[in-house]
Amino acid sequence: MKKQIHHIKIFFLFTFFILFIFSCKNDKEESYGKLQFNFNFNVNGSNLKTDTFLYTNAAGNPYLINNVQYFISNIALIKNDGSTFRLTKDGIFRYIDTDIPTTLSWMVSDAIPAGIYTSVAFTFGIKSYQNKSNMFVNPPESNMWWPDMMGGGYHNMKLNGKWLPPSQTIGNPFNIHLGIGMLKDNITGDTIFIDNSFDVKLALSPLSIHNESHIINLSMNIDSWFSTPNIYDFDTYGGAIMQSQPLMQMIKDNGIDVFSATVVK
Repeated sequence: MKKQIHHIKIFFLFTFFILFIFSCKNDKEESYGKLQFNFNFNVNGSNLKTDTFLYTNAAGNPYLINNVQYFISNIALIKNDGSTFRLTKDGIFRYIDTDIPTTLSWMVSDAIPAGIYTSVAFTFGIKSYQNKSNMFVNPPESNMWWPDMMGGGYHNMKLNGKWLPPSQTIGNPFNIHLGIGMLKDNITGDTIFIDNSFDVKLALSPLSIHNESHIINLSMNIDSWFSTPNIYDFDTYGGAIMQSQPLMQMIKDNGIDVFSATVVK
């Protein structure tokens, strides 16, 4: 009888141990956090102030910014082990607009798996194979359309403002609009369309997610569009780039250091 009771005790202890292990495993598998992105704008570290001549770029052009609109897409978080978690529940495109406060904060619908994340990655704009005309039917996104004769789809960015040429007191408007570019084939004369979106990967101070809410600030330094690696001189190049792939390429190349990401919570 004692032997039977001993076996029963062992059985229950073993059962409890197995249930405990599976419980811990399930807790780990079902651990998720929430994430919010805040989008903001600065000029060399100072918060952007619109509609006033406060800034001078590397070429010496005084300038102001009226508004900025842009897309990012294919947003993903990258763990310290190199694995990637893509944010898809809200769609793969995000529209950000200085004139629309609701676009400047995004509470991500995806439940973020627990883990340590060391970088965030995205496409600035929309890749050409995804950038199709009429996929946005409502404003404000639909207002970003790009002419069909120039490749169709949508702008990657509209950066609108004014610069002050020498000896002038009234600013000239500029429209730094980045989208699908065009070149002519020197041999055939055919039009070649150029994808002016580009990929961005930003380091994060390690973001440890486990059943909490976190915030990442994604900041755009406006002045970097005009300075690195190419100095954009409005007095030389003018204020419109849409029909010039070489000028759009300059701006695209300058996007290499425009963004920074900071974990604030």
